[in-house]
Amino acid sequence: MNILDWKTLKVSYGDGSHIPEAIKSLCSPDQEERERAYWLLDNFIIVQGRLYEAAYYCIDELVNSLLKDDCISKEVVLDLVIELSLGKSLPGDFINENGILVELEIACWNKLKAYLNQFKIITTFDDRSKQALQDLIEILDSPIELQL
Repeated sequence: MNILDWKTLKVSYGDGSHIPEAIKSLCSPDQEERERAYWLLDNFIIVQGRLYEAAYYCIDELVNSLLKDDCISKEVVLDLVIELSLGKSLPGDFINENGILVELEIACWNKLKAYLNQFKIITTFDDRSKQALQDLIEILDSPIELQL
């Protein structure tokens, strides 16, 4: 993972120091560990559709997990990625993208959209995950709807 001070990134509550390990555990062979990892991310980086700052920094690692052949439960990872693609941020939630402040939900969308061509060529998914992947591709292929 990138060298980040996860403790300083905004999450729903507490700090995000557990996030790198949770992302790693999403691909664990142990189902209980995968489920626990999912909830350690779902309840911190995105909650009921609301994005938190740490979500932006998780995207690259989540996508890398999807692209790994040895990730046992891509469906769980893909579910989080889809949630992030649909997530909304509160006014005033910004990310610094290359020296420019960008609204968090737009920054997450931009980062996910940059992976669109890679998503289109993934072939190592089971049928259920393939459908979820197709849903993600459709989401990212459509224009983002901004609420002004």
